[in-house]
Amino acid sequence: MKTITDKQIACINKCKSVIDNKENGNALDRIDITQLTCSDASKIIGGLLSLIKCNRFVAHGCKVSNSPMFLKALDDVFDTIDKYQQQA
Repeated sequence: MKTITDKQIACINKCKSVIDNKENGNALDRIDITQLTCSDASKIIGGLLSLIKCNRFVAHGCKVSNSPMFLKALDDVFDTIDKYQQQA
C-alpha cells in the first residue's frame, strides 16, 4: 500500500482545524498521520473539505446537521481516525 504523500500531510494539517474540540483537542493529533495510507489520507481530506463546505452553508443560515453530505463527511474523517487509533 502506498503511504501518505507530503502534499496530503500539508493539506490535512491546513484543514484539520475544522474538527477542533475545546474539551478534547483535535482528533487528528491523536494519531500519527504519517502512517496513513494514501487512500485513507484522501478519505480524510475529502471529509475535511466537505466539513469546511458545511460550515460555509451554516454561516449562510442553512441547516446541515442531518444532511447526507455532513454525515458522510463525519464518517469519512472519524471512522478513519478510529481505524488508526485501534492499530496503535
